[in-house]
Amino acid sequence: MTLVDMRHFGIWAFLAVSMDSMVVAQTRPSQVWKSDQVVVATVEGQPIFQSELDQIVGETLLPFQTDLYNHRRAVLERHIENILLAQEAAARKITVDELLRAEVNERTPPVSEHEALAVVEATPRAYQWLSNAEGIRLASEDLHQRRQARRRSEFVAELRSKYRCRISLGAPRLTRPLMGEHRRGQTRARVSIVEFSDFQCPYCSAMSATLDRLLREYPEELELSFKHFPLPMHPQATKAAEAAACAGEQGKFWEMHRILFLESALLASGQFEGLAATAGLDSRLFKECFSSQRHSKDWQSDRAEGGAAGVSSTPTVFINGRMISGARTYEGLRDIVEEEIRSAQSGSLDN
Repeated sequence: MTLVDMRHFGIWAFLAVSMDSMVVAQTRPSQVWKSDQVVVATVEGQPIFQSELDQIVGETLLPFQTDLYNHRRAVLERHIENILLAQEAAARKITVDELLRAEVNERTPPVSEHEALAVVEATPRAYQWLSNAEGIRLASEDLHQRRQARRRSEFVAELRSKYRCRISLGAPRLTRPLMGEHRRGQTRARVSIVEFSDFQCPYCSAMSATLDRLLREYPEELELSFKHFPLPMHPQATKAAEAAACAGEQGKFWEMHRILFLESALLASGQFEGLAATAGLDSRLFKECFSSQRHSKDWQSDRAEGGAAGVSSTPTVFINGRMISGARTYEGLRDIVEEEIRSAQSGSLDN
C-alpha cells in the first residue's frame, strides 16, 4: 500500500467510523432535544439540530458522497464479475482459470510486429531509452494486455446478459434540478446532462466533443445544458463566457461555443472579434454587447450555482443529478447514460 493509498484508506476509515458514530448517537435519548430532531451540538444551552446542519451543508457533500459511491461501485463490479465467472465455470465443470484461458486468452488476437512498431512510432517518448527490439517487445506486451482486458470485458458482459445481472446500488444525486439557459437535444428527455465548463480548459474541450457524440448517438434520449464555470487560472475564461453569451443574443451560442473550443490559440490571445466573425456573428452587434460586459452576471450566477452544488473543477457534468468530475471517456459516459435510460424505462432512478 502506497502512502497515498494509506491516506485514502485513512480518510475512508475515518468517514466510516464517523458515520457509525452518528448512527449510534442518533439512538441515544439524551441527545434528542425534540422527538423528531437530533442535537449535534449546543452553544450556551442553545441546541444545533442535525436538520439545521444539513441545511448549512447543502449539496457540498455531494463530491464526497460520489467518491464513496464510485469506490463501492468499483468493488461491487469486481465482486459481481467473480461470481459470474465462478457460476459459468461451474456450469461447464471447469475451473475459473480454465474458463478464462478458453474465453479470454485463446480468443485474444495476437499482436503483429507491425502493430507493435506502429505503437512505438506513435509514442516515441515512452520507448526512447530502449533499443528498437526492446521497445517493440514492450509495446507488443502492452497492446496484448489491453486486448486481453477488452476481451475479458466483452466476455463478462455476455455473462451479465446470460445470468440476468442487475445493479440496484443507488448513486447520490443533487436534490434540486439544474437547468442551463443554453440547451440542445430533446426537451423533457429521459436523461438530462448539465455541463459546467470553462472555454480555456483543454479537458472541457475534450468533454464537449464527447457530449456531442453522445447527443448524436442518443438524439431522442438526451437534453444537454451548458453552464459557465470559468476558473481563475485561465485569464481569458470569463471573457470567453461573455463572448458566448453575446453570441447567444444573436441565436448563435452553440456556434460560438464550438469556435471557442476549436480556436484555442485565438482565444488565449484574446481575439474575440475574430472568433465572433468565424462564428458568423454580426460584428457591430457583437462588439457593442461584448464591450458592455452586460453578461458578466451570467457566468457569475452559473459559477455560484455550481459552487453550491459542489463543483470545484472543470469539466463537471451532472447526468440526471449524478456528479461526474474530470475528463471521461465516451464509453464511460455512455454506460452511465444507458443506466439512466434503463432506470427511466423501469420508472426508478436506481441503477
